[in-house]
Amino acid sequence: MNNIRLVVLLASVLGLLSDYLFHDTLFKSVPWGLNLFVWLMSVSVASLILTCRTKPTSQWKSMWFLVPPLFLAAGCAWRDSGVLRILDLMLIAFTLSVGATSTMGCRLPHAGVTQYLLSIAVALQFLFSRPIQLFFEDIEWKGIIDENMRAQVSAVLRGVAIALPVLAVFGVLFASADAAFAALLGKTFQLDFGQTATHLLLVFGSVWAAGGYLHGMFNFSLTNAEFDLPREESLKLGLVEAGVVLGLIDLLFLSFVLVQAQYFFGGANLVEVTNGMTYAEYARRGFFELVTVASLVIPVLLLLDWLVDKASAAGVIIIRALSGVQIGLLFVIMLSAVQRMRLYQLEYGMTELRLYTTAFMAWLAVVCVIFLATVMRGERKAFAFASVLSGLLVIGGLHAINPDAMIVSTNIDRARAGKTFDVDYALKLSNDAIPALIAGLPDLKPEEQRAVYTKLRSSFGRAWKADWRAWNWSGSRAFSSASDYLNRTSSSTFDKISLLRTTQNADASESKPKTATQTF
Repeated sequence: MNNIRLVVLLASVLGLLSDYLFHDTLFKSVPWGLNLFVWLMSVSVASLILTCRTKPTSQWKSMWFLVPPLFLAAGCAWRDSGVLRILDLMLIAFTLSVGATSTMGCRLPHAGVTQYLLSIAVALQFLFSRPIQLFFEDIEWKGIIDENMRAQVSAVLRGVAIALPVLAVFGVLFASADAAFAALLGKTFQLDFGQTATHLLLVFGSVWAAGGYLHGMFNFSLTNAEFDLPREESLKLGLVEAGVVLGLIDLLFLSFVLVQAQYFFGGANLVEVTNGMTYAEYARRGFFELVTVASLVIPVLLLLDWLVDKASAAGVIIIRALSGVQIGLLFVIMLSAVQRMRLYQLEYGMTELRLYTTAFMAWLAVVCVIFLATVMRGERKAFAFASVLSGLLVIGGLHAINPDAMIVSTNIDRARAGKTFDVDYALKLSNDAIPALIAGLPDLKPEEQRAVYTKLRSSFGRAWKADWRAWNWSGSRAFSSASDYLNRTSSSTFDKISLLRTTQNADASESKPKTATQTF
């Protein structure tokens, strides 16, 4: 009962804190920032308190799961990219789900892929069914407050009820006597029903979710065996069947590689002659299809490895050899996809979709290496944990390289080479790109510089009044860079730049030697 009371108390604190930190973010379009990190720190403290109260010291090491969400939340306070924030929020939800099963006793480093996926279902159960059990079955509401405390609370409520009419009379008289006091009373008791409803909805929803999450995590146990997905005998796949499946897939992949080999790395001329299309069109058409192929191979191989009957050691060796051939052919296809994207970016520049898809391909390559090092060696249980860890490292690497700034810098380099620069697209990127965009302005055309100046003036021309809950390092840095640029730049600057470039072009044309013409 004491643990139940503690869960309710901590859930109530988290609910009130959620309203304070996230109300404006959810209902007033205030961006995510430091608020998410502070909230997850509070969840971590609540989890540590309950761990010390409910778990033996041997299980305290399961608290490692609190580290990844905190790093991901710090990423939201570091970068301003919308794509990175979506990835951070998705991974925070996933790691909290996985962490719940870890705290219940499931050893995640030895858990399989299905156990990681089922942890999401367990977390959803915590959010929907566990709160019902907590608030309507496990809590004895009459026993929460003892008789003496209940009597004191009742006395206080009776006193408030008696005082209300007297306070109302004196309040009306004072309001009639002084306009300032009347205005103060009006502001104090002014009630916005819509805003009040959103606050109550967020508080009770957060208490409900936090209570279910903490109650399920610290009052129930779960082992790897209980959490495993059973396999029926009828689902077993014979070695012959598995070999035929893998062999046919390998033949299909091999035929594709052989057909494509002539212009995998053969250059633009061969593609144009063979297909009648430009190399850029060829690259654009094939890249995303190859990414889809690469993303499907590992699930297929994992499923076959799970279904196959491993009674024969020789048969298992053959199956794993065919799987190894599959991975080798997949590496060739992924290398081709990366080459296509590189050529496409050289022609059309870099965008968020192209960059993040390439990063996804890089992670798939790492997962393939992990597959070879674990599943192919009979250590399937280590595959899921290593893959999740590699995914977290890739996300951390994306935060480190600052994708939006890389996109702008790459496209400005293309502008230096005489290619077009999509200034409208650059201005749609997040605050992460602002310092790089300002640094590259001298290499842009005057009209492009003017567009950037106008956008920065409208976005950063006012004083910085950000709420600390929405504070973001990239946003603060962008404001500093933009303010410095706006202070030393005026709209007339671009007219001077345009005139100077026109003069330089005219001088260059006059300085060219004229070719004498001869009349026959």
